[in-house]
Amino acid sequence: MVSFNTIQHSRLPWMWVEFDNSAASASVPKWKTLILGTKKQSGKADLEKPYLVSSSTAAMEMFGENSLLHRQIDAYKLNDSMNETWAYAFARTASASTASIDFLDKTGSRTASQANEQFVLNMGGKIVTIELDAADNASRKETWAQKLVEALRKNSALGVSAEVEVAENSVTVKISALSKDDSFDDMYLAVEKSPAAFDVVVSQFQSGRQEYNFSKLFAALGDEKFNCIVCPFTDAESLKALSDEMDTRWGGHTQNDGFVCLTTNAAHQNAITLSQSVNSQCLTLFSAYGIPDSTARINAAIAAQISRSAAIDPAMPLQTLPLKGINAPRIEQKTRFEERNVLLNNGISTLNCTANTVHIERALTTYKRNPSGQNDESYLSLENVLTLSYIRNDFRTYFWNKYSRYKLADDGTSFRSGQKVMTPKLAKAEAIARFNQWELDGLVQNASDFTKQLIVERNAQNRSRLDFLLPPTIMNQLVQVATQIQFRI
Repeated sequence: MVSFNTIQHSRLPWMWVEFDNSAASASVPKWKTLILGTKKQSGKADLEKPYLVSSSTAAMEMFGENSLLHRQIDAYKLNDSMNETWAYAFARTASASTASIDFLDKTGSRTASQANEQFVLNMGGKIVTIELDAADNASRKETWAQKLVEALRKNSALGVSAEVEVAENSVTVKISALSKDDSFDDMYLAVEKSPAAFDVVVSQFQSGRQEYNFSKLFAALGDEKFNCIVCPFTDAESLKALSDEMDTRWGGHTQNDGFVCLTTNAAHQNAITLSQSVNSQCLTLFSAYGIPDSTARINAAIAAQISRSAAIDPAMPLQTLPLKGINAPRIEQKTRFEERNVLLNNGISTLNCTANTVHIERALTTYKRNPSGQNDESYLSLENVLTLSYIRNDFRTYFWNKYSRYKLADDGTSFRSGQKVMTPKLAKAEAIARFNQWELDGLVQNASDFTKQLIVERNAQNRSRLDFLLPPTIMNQLVQVATQIQFRI
């Protein structure tokens, strides 16, 4: 007797035909990215609500031109224009971000500045160049400072105001973000060229202490799954909130797993200290030290490249993916091989630069220790986490779509062909078939081991539950090649 879904017994003469798509269902997961940040008052979007964002232009209207969210979405869309992208603006109560540039007389022998000298400022990858007129006094700090203030005020795309403060031995240019509702703390600020007569000291953008309300964020997201969350904040409170939530989402009951992409431009020792404060397979932390661009833009570009690759093939190595739209560092700014190796050994992902292009070099998670406190590399590579997440989602979707309305019986039970009855033996065959598909897709290996170690059985306490132990050996990545050339002469 065939188990129909909708056709019931009737005495009317007729022919009934129903459709059943359970055997035709294809598991094609949709990749979704969520970008966190802040907005300006000019942005039309409401605070603390997730919004679907289609483009950089839409982000500018929703969150304000050159806002933290606009900068991130602009960088993200340059690197991944296809996957679904959402954004969420936190409420912000801290003071406006401020920075300063101090002009100081050189100690020791003094060199007079010349009228043809330049002052070059890099702010988040945007270059501001100051050149004096012949009538200007190039030897006065105030002259250069005032010219810089005028240039900053004229460039509305920078989103800052500036003023000069004169002290006895120094002249300071104070730079402030125009909007206190938006954060500029990610902004790269460096003087690339300055007059010979002065020492120039740069203080990076900072604002007052700000704790972002992640409880409201997670409440707004509900059970919605995001494969990638892009977070520009690396303070202790934000990392703790994200780590706790993502570990919950990784668990077997919630299953809304994804990963959080983070980037810091801190010096190496400070970056290592930051990495040691977190231990999660769902968080990845990149070092962008020395890269002359906004940290938030770099982070968004990294997340976009990972998302674009993982949506196609989660096991594909992430190394060498280029970060489009990110300024490459000068030779003297590049992080050396030895330094990058130290970062990797401390759970920090690294970037590299070749041919004037910034690339992902190695993507790791921050997971370093198991619950016993012992070193554990099971979740070391981000590709492993992405692959496991895909396998779980695929198996759950495939099996439940096909067998969501089936009866459950012991092996050896007799029933007519066409009956919707599941048995452990049939379930085991389905698991092996699905593994074979993963193997063909290049996600797993060692099929014979999987078949030997696979366990499918009815739960002893709950006779309506079927238990699987799936033992896949996931695919590795070609990360290193070692060769010895043993030559002859």
